[in-house]
Amino acid sequence: MRHLVRKKILNRAKAQRVALEKNLLSSLFKHGKIRTSFAKAKLIQGEVDRIINKAKEKTLSSRRYLLKKLPPSTVEKINKEILPKCQERKSGFTKITKLPQRKGDAGVEAIIELI
Repeated sequence: MRHLVRKKILNRAKAQRVALEKNLLSSLFKHGKIRTSFAKAKLIQGEVDRIINKAKEKTLSSRRYLLKKLPPSTVEKINKEILPKCQERKSGFTKITKLPQRKGDAGVEAIIELI
């Protein structure tokens, strides 16, 4: 049964999915916006809200949570550059814009960007 299973599988093993999510999150925080498939954008959208809200707490446990999800350089960038812009906002830190389908496989692409 699939009770309480919320994440998308994306036809990958768990280790591959975790690595993909970590790389997508790191790229998003590094560049501010990325172009990816719509399913992958939806996968990381909720995680971005969780990460930024955890970073606002500024406790040891929240820092350890961030270091579990992201590399240390990205955590420093979040604390120094992204948090000052997001202090008054409670959620909705990302915006997903759909793009036309790819010609090769007709996959729906999207741009996910930080607000």
